[in-house]
Amino acid sequence: MDQPEFGEPVRVRFRKWDGSPHWRTSMAYLGVDEHGHWLGSHPGVQVSRPGAAFRGTATTARLIPHTGCFVANLNLPPAKITGYIDITTPPEFGRDEDGWVLGAVDLDLDVVRSADGRVWIDDEDEFVDHAVRYGYPADVITRTRATADEVLGAVLAGAEPFGTEWRRWTERLQQLPADRG
Repeated sequence: MDQPEFGEPVRVRFRKWDGSPHWRTSMAYLGVDEHGHWLGSHPGVQVSRPGAAFRGTATTARLIPHTGCFVANLNLPPAKITGYIDITTPPEFGRDEDGWVLGAVDLDLDVVRSADGRVWIDDEDEFVDHAVRYGYPADVITRTRATADEVLGAVLAGAEPFGTEWRRWTERLQQLPADRG
């Protein structure tokens, strides 16, 4: 697969299981390493979903893993949440007629790391509700829970890519003006 050039925009388009739109934003392409492709955004980036919109407050590196069913958002201090890993279907990263796009189905569970070091799995109730409402297949339920547990263990252990290596991507982001990330 070819890949974007450094600084090229990538549209992020998450959706829910029923195909309805979920989180939307645009980020800058930063590069690729052994963990996957990295995107970044400066504070002030527009983030929206139906019924909600805000401007991001953190410098963020986002990992699209080569393999795995998650997308990791890793935020520099002073962010109160320094890690927010969405458990998803396998992320889809590529080009369409409008440029580069990252797509995935958000499967509700998130592994969260706060600035004070607490780590937990969030949105268990939403996952249970949506599994019934949207009819998640049994293998999706099993894979989603297993992925959340695996990511939780890696974050608690400080294993890469959740340890410190991701910070080099935020340093690379600083080479771009704020309106390009």
